[in-house]
Amino acid sequence: MNYSFITWIEYFVGAFACCIGSYIVGKIILNEKSKNKKFLDVLLFIIFSIFIITNSIFLNNIAKAFGSFLMIFCIYKLMYKQEVNKSAILALITYVL
Repeated sequence: MNYSFITWIEYFVGAFACCIGSYIVGKIILNEKSKNKKFLDVLLFIIFSIFIITNSIFLNNIAKAFGSFLMIFCIYKLMYKQEVNKSAILALITYVL
């Protein structure tokens, strides 16, 4: 696999957009008020973006879907502080959307 630096940047921007989109959909579904972004939230987005990139490049289709679902689940669990079962249901709804 010979990827150029621009390709990696494109993958990162796309993955970061997926993270922000999941965060916005969660804010709409949970009817959360706007809160100030913390450095930890941005750091989690970067970590999730790197996870999605490696997941997309090296794994097959079923693992890609599970990786994206896991990323959305972690956003609801870590950032919105929801219970595990509610996070799983919301992640499934967001993934289907």
